[in-house]
Amino acid sequence: NIPESISELLNLQALISSCNPLLTTTLPSKIWMMKNLKYISLGRNTYLPSPRINKNLVTVMPNLEKFFGLCYTSCTNEVFSRIPNLKILTIDVPLTFQEEIIPYRLLDMSSLRKLEAFKLSWDNNWVKRYVFPTSLRRLTLSFCSKFIWEEISSTFIMLPNLEELKLKYCEADDDAWIMSDKDIFKSLKLLLLSHLNLKRWEASSDNFPNLKRLVLKKCPDLQEIPTDFGEICTLESIELHDCSATSEVSARNIEQEQKDMENNILKVYIHNSHRNRRIF
Repeated sequence: NIPESISELLNLQALISSCNPLLTTTLPSKIWMMKNLKYISLGRNTYLPSPRINKNLVTVMPNLEKFFGLCYTSCTNEVFSRIPNLKILTIDVPLTFQEEIIPYRLLDMSSLRKLEAFKLSWDNNWVKRYVFPTSLRRLTLSFCSKFIWEEISSTFIMLPNLEELKLKYCEADDDAWIMSDKDIFKSLKLLLLSHLNLKRWEASSDNFPNLKRLVLKKCPDLQEIPTDFGEICTLESIELHDCSATSEVSARNIEQEQKDMENNILKVYIHNSHRNRRIF
């Protein structure tokens, strides 16, 4: 645990240490008195105590911009409201997390109005648990489960500034992402899907009007990439890493169709470690 005496370092701006990822690092309550602190990174599971001293809310940490590895139990409205200028946040739910020990509750991050990048690792029912701020530009979800693909669309189209969406090692309750005409990711430029159980993907160019880069990694069950993606005028590259043969063929067909239309901007990169060679 971090000692209370750390609060005496009034000019400290960064608190960084490599801690055991399986253990919880506890910050002292006086951490809230460190007004110049900008950066906290103490491992994957750092407990930030309540900002109350003697039952009264203390002043905010006005300069804190980055917090890596915030503990799930510290994610309260009370804590979020006292770090209003946070720009980057990562949350790791412990592998030992159990609903009966830590009951379900809504985690409302809407007060983090300057948050630009958020990473969440290992959580169930995450869609129903979190309220995301509209300021988000970059979002990464890893090892999440118990959601349906329709919730991916309905939740994240509500983030008007979202430019990067990465889904890694996630397991949905269904295997088809069927997007409607209303599912429009207006600002999305990068979409990465990695190690997913997705089999069928139905979408059009209208769903991703500003997409520049599509990356698929280890999605062996995905049958094909939506053929209409070639019509996304901003799309510069499609990357496939160890995906199915049919999805590789669909990517090549999209590229060839664009070449036939004299569009040489779109590039397709296919990496297959099983064949031990790269195909363009």
